[in-house]
Amino acid sequence: MDAGISTNENLRILKENGFDFIRVSRSKLSNYKIVEGSRPVEVEDGKHQKISLQKVESEKYNDFFLKVESQAKRKREESMNNRFREGFETGLRSMEASLSRKHGIKLEDRVMERTGRLKQKYQSVHRHYEIDYDVETQNFTNRKTKETSEVRRVKSMSWRVGENMEINRTGGTYFLRTPLNDAETIVWEGYNVIREEESCFRTLKTDPDPRPIYHKTDDSTMAHLNPGMPACRVVNTVRFQLKQNKETAVSDNQECSGSASPVNLPPVNFCRKETVRILNTQKAVTTTAQNNCDEIILIRRCTEPDAKVQAIYNRLNYKSQPFTKRKFVVHKSEFQKNDFSIYQGVTT
Repeated sequence: MDAGISTNENLRILKENGFDFIRVSRSKLSNYKIVEGSRPVEVEDGKHQKISLQKVESEKYNDFFLKVESQAKRKREESMNNRFREGFETGLRSMEASLSRKHGIKLEDRVMERTGRLKQKYQSVHRHYEIDYDVETQNFTNRKTKETSEVRRVKSMSWRVGENMEINRTGGTYFLRTPLNDAETIVWEGYNVIREEESCFRTLKTDPDPRPIYHKTDDSTMAHLNPGMPACRVVNTVRFQLKQNKETAVSDNQECSGSASPVNLPPVNFCRKETVRILNTQKAVTTTAQNNCDEIILIRRCTEPDAKVQAIYNRLNYKSQPFTKRKFVVHKSEFQKNDFSIYQGVTT
């Protein structure tokens, strides 16, 4: 189940109607403890990266929670947080430098406005910072009206990371929630099916280009699902065939030599987007020429596939050359001058 629609109210409706679910927790658990006797279970994802699974329980909920720790995800989140942190601090330094310039922004309300915009831009890291302002009150006299009023100006500002706040403390950790009380590996395999489907739908929304997607009415939802579901089955069938490790495929060289013995081909484990990118490296080239008889000659040929493209063709038993050399002769059309003399007469 997608985390975007898995609210507590929707989960309650599913439980009342006897349905089970597996979903990513919308928020990270704060008060939880490891189940007594539970040990971490190490599994690998599709990229052979190690992931640790361990059963935990929450005081607030009675469902089964699975704590997932991924080192690869942690490194990715640390890289993102460091980039956001650098951008946030760069904005703070720019505000601080503006306080010492002649025409810089010094009014308290304007400085707070800049701070709010900076926090809106870096929402994931600003909560870890504590910002202090040194504000003083000054008298300001309007040159035209000669009226005197008090204004609050920021003299200086400082910032620091709050105590007991580590930006990357929970990086790479998330929780799976389900009412099922099966083993950790079974829940993880079920979640991998969801990830496979989400990745497939994400790519298919881009390739067939059914955007923009409006889900306000049932008809619009069904119109979106109609092209998505058949395309999803096609993609999963192709990926299933690529992952098979059976000695059934025959290469083009063996086919040409007359040898029908099967060859052992390693599985091809690419996502849909990467498979399309690899296959796009093979191009069809059309060459245009003109002979002495003023005839246009079109020659269409296909480039040679590289090793990755050939591996995909071998797994699917496709030919590496989808068509042989094709030659078209297009006769040059003769232009005839239109006769409009019949329309040039004067009628009475």
